[in-house]
Amino acid sequence: MLLKISSCIFSVLVTVSVIAQKSVEKMDTTRGSFKPTGIRIGGDVVGPIKGFVVNDFKGWEVNADVDFRNYYLTVEKGYWQREVILKN
Repeated sequence: MLLKISSCIFSVLVTVSVIAQKSVEKMDTTRGSFKPTGIRIGGDVVGPIKGFVVNDFKGWEVNADVDFRNYYLTVEKGYWQREVILKN
């Protein structure tokens, strides 16, 4: 009885291992195609607020970015100015 059970389990394991080895490689369908995950556009909130609160500061900033596969393109534009009066 034990011999029948063990031989049955062995045959199931051998069958499963043979089936598992018959895997077919799938073609890479993403190679050669490009699909960016997203384009982000943003800006600085603190700069304009600080310009209203502090008299000697002016500033703003806008940025945008997008991913190109292995590269990350970023564009920034802004202006910052602070007037400091030095006393001698």
